[in-house]
Amino acid sequence: MCLGNDNKRDKHLHVAYGNSAYLMLPARGRLVPGHCVIAPIAHCDSSRNVDEGTWEEMRNFKKCLVKMFASKNQECCFIETVVKLGGGGLGAVGAALSKHTVVECIPLPYDVAERAPMYFKKAIDEAE
Repeated sequence: MCLGNDNKRDKHLHVAYGNSAYLMLPARGRLVPGHCVIAPIAHCDSSRNVDEGTWEEMRNFKKCLVKMFASKNQECCFIETVVKLGGGGLGAVGAALSKHTVVECIPLPYDVAERAPMYFKKAIDEAE
């Protein structure tokens, strides 16, 4: 996901670039039409660890997506999954092993979106 990597296989999925973040289509299938991904350009393990400028750009992408999907009577569900945050105390080696963060945007019809928090709460309550 880092644009610094010479990984050209997913470039055709990129939709828009900012100075420090970009918007792309998911590399492995989409959950629903309109499903997209926001990611920082530089490697980062969590959006909570990005600098202020990157956070602002990611937030602006979110705002634009919310407006776009609202015009289609849909609401955005933003999901970020963080894996191996901080590398488990392994220092620089652990940081290198951490996954690049992405924020997924999943557009939902309004009636489904208003029930989504209930489903997330139930899943978290049932998780071990």
